[in-house]
Amino acid sequence: MDYKSLVRVFCWGMVISFLGSLPPGALNLITTYVSASKGIPAAFVFSSGCIIAEILFVRVALISMNWISKRQQLFRKLEWLTILIILVLAIFSFRAAIQRTGFSSALPGNFTHPFWSGILISSLDPMKIPFWFLWSTFLISNTILIPEKIYYNVYVPGIGLGSLFGFMVFIYGGDYIITVFEKQQAIINWTIGSILLITAFIQIYRTLNHKQKA
Repeated sequence: MDYKSLVRVFCWGMVISFLGSLPPGALNLITTYVSASKGIPAAFVFSSGCIIAEILFVRVALISMNWISKRQQLFRKLEWLTILIILVLAIFSFRAAIQRTGFSSALPGNFTHPFWSGILISSLDPMKIPFWFLWSTFLISNTILIPEKIYYNVYVPGIGLGSLFGFMVFIYGGDYIITVFEKQQAIINWTIGSILLITAFIQIYRTLNHKQKA
């Protein structure tokens, strides 16, 4: 067993999840709201519900990824689809930077059961599907995430820990973080778009290089 590769996939899952949790969105803004209105313990309870729903979704999604990865022709097509999605996301980020689009949110008025509210709201978040499908495909295609049970069992806890760190940022410093992000929205969008564009070009190079070797 290669423990270094297991540690690497754990760290990748943690870092991707953490960075994906930082841009203010519905879940982390609601976490800030719960922290301010119900207290920090309630915010952690809400966050735990969100994290449980997320890691369950990822674990189920990985089952289908395992099936897809064993069918090379289908997986190659999926790689190009992933590249296309990355390019589209980059374009939207650049467009938001040019238009100076700010963040918007609709916060709820009350939380009677923070844990179940977290599970429900997280389960209804549509961004989980393209986000984890995209990054899991990227990691598998670059042999970082091996389509085996042991790697999945390490990858998923890394995701959970990264999400927890991301939620903690908004629990303890949400109002300040949101204000800073809103003021620097254009810079953040340019940065995200550039990273996505570079990632797409790297993936195109590796995909074409792999095809030539085959």
